[in-house]
Amino acid sequence: MNVESNAPRGTIVIGGSGALGREVVRAIHAEGGKVGLTYFQNADGANELCAELPGTVAAFADGRDLDSLAAAIDELSDRLPGVTSLVHCASICLAPGDPVPDHSAQKMADISGQGWDELMALNVKSVFFSCQQVIPKMQASGGGNLVLVGSISGTRPLPSPIHYATSKMALEGMARSMAKEFGGDNLRVNVVEPGILEDGLSRTLPEALVDEYKKHCALRRVGQMSEVASVIAWLAVANTYVSGQAILVDGAL
Repeated sequence: MNVESNAPRGTIVIGGSGALGREVVRAIHAEGGKVGLTYFQNADGANELCAELPGTVAAFADGRDLDSLAAAIDELSDRLPGVTSLVHCASICLAPGDPVPDHSAQKMADISGQGWDELMALNVKSVFFSCQQVIPKMQASGGGNLVLVGSISGTRPLPSPIHYATSKMALEGMARSMAKEFGGDNLRVNVVEPGILEDGLSRTLPEALVDEYKKHCALRRVGQMSEVASVIAWLAVANTYVSGQAILVDGAL
């Protein structure tokens, strides 16, 4: 089976009820894909998407819990056509339970071992094991695309929490290694690295940092969720040759 055929396409979006995830689900649905999304805290948002987009299905998953994640992926896979793409866009940028200074990013001294582990569990570990579980399903469908959502913080020297930047940079190595290992199976793996956006995790940033970003960004503004989602959707649904790449969507910082 060739993944580039007209056969029904199934896409799993990890973190599909978040601010960016919702736009990704909408963009993939608009391209004709059948989408299964996971949600954690935003069950209402997930249910609204399923009502809005016919054929969309949702399952609960705590991305830090591998058993919960695996159960959700299996449930969604059973409810979708052959899975040909995975998008992972669930992440956090602050260490839960650790102090957050006023008007600045979380500093190295603020981060505890527990906070580090919890952030890495979602931002890195869940990405790896989501891919590990979905790749055999995609191989059975003839191949496809995996899209990991990174951040400009992982590749540009912006003021950002060190553990968050580290977690996002890890995705580049993961994507490039997977692209090499599974290219022969017609699998393509890429990272999309958004700059500062209008919503989502960017809302936690100090206003002074956002203003500085706009000053140095060639387009003189933050990005829109739909702009990043359109890039992710193309890579997930239409891409046939781009692989092993980290693609910045930052308005030319």
